[in-house]
Amino acid sequence: MDFIDSLHLYRHLVKEDRRTIEDYNKQSSNIHGHTCLYNWWKSGAYLWFTKRYHNALEKTGKSMNLCSVFGNRSVLDHVQGIKVFFSGENVHFAPYDEYADYLLRDKSVDLALGFEYFQDKRYLRFPLWLLYMFDPTSTREDIIAKCNALRFPVISERPRFCGMIASHDPNGLRKVIVEEIERIASVSCAGKYLHNDDSLKTEFGDEKIDYLRCFKFNICPENSNSSGYVTEKLFEAISAGCIPIYWGSFNHPEPQIINPEAVVFWEKDQNNQDVLQLIDRLYSSPKEIDELLHLPRLLDGAEDVIWEMFRELDSMIVRILES
Repeated sequence: MDFIDSLHLYRHLVKEDRRTIEDYNKQSSNIHGHTCLYNWWKSGAYLWFTKRYHNALEKTGKSMNLCSVFGNRSVLDHVQGIKVFFSGENVHFAPYDEYADYLLRDKSVDLALGFEYFQDKRYLRFPLWLLYMFDPTSTREDIIAKCNALRFPVISERPRFCGMIASHDPNGLRKVIVEEIERIASVSCAGKYLHNDDSLKTEFGDEKIDYLRCFKFNICPENSNSSGYVTEKLFEAISAGCIPIYWGSFNHPEPQIINPEAVVFWEKDQNNQDVLQLIDRLYSSPKEIDELLHLPRLLDGAEDVIWEMFRELDSMIVRILES
């Protein structure tokens, strides 16, 4: 590298560092009570943490920095104080792959939370769907009650065949599934992607679960495939009482929680004629589909697995705040 190239590189790095500092300064004012957000996404997900740990934060008088994947990683190098990293995204695929280490290379990170299975004293598997399915103030009794509701959701009359709510199709799988299943009957697509149904908005006020309760099946594959990467999609289908048509987590989603017999699994890039025959048979046979709809969606002991994740999170957060 000659002098001119070195000078250009230096100027580029200075410019990038200046942008990082500006971004950090802008985000450092994003304060919500005892919590500040960095690279967080536009949702109220942070409220889950602030509500669950409100009393502990008040008691210790400390603040907590919640960090995520939606921005320049270098910004997080400047965050001081208690630093909790949380990702609901698959960090092994772009555009989030710079966070594949869950920020654990950063020694200042007190706790990292995500979907993946691995051991680290500063990491806890705490997938995003838990924030969707359980209130932040949930006790063990609340979790037991919610699991019972998910295990045997209300099965009312379902006049419509199959629905999908999706905003995009990053790997082309959703289009394939819809096209294949439409050989049986029409699929209602209420999201931005393949949109052909306005009723989610016009009849149900954008209440996803209420909309899905009209359907026998819900197409709900993940955006990508990694062990443990399970989002709210599968659990929303279960909560609505649909039969999920699912792909993700190598088709072994939450093996201690989900009853696989209550899910129809799609195989990406494979011949799914047996899957289509099953869906067709269920759709044509009220008796068979009723039997499947009434299978327990969660395994025995699912509430114990979930409560243990809550208990470990509480223990780790309290220990950080009190240290």
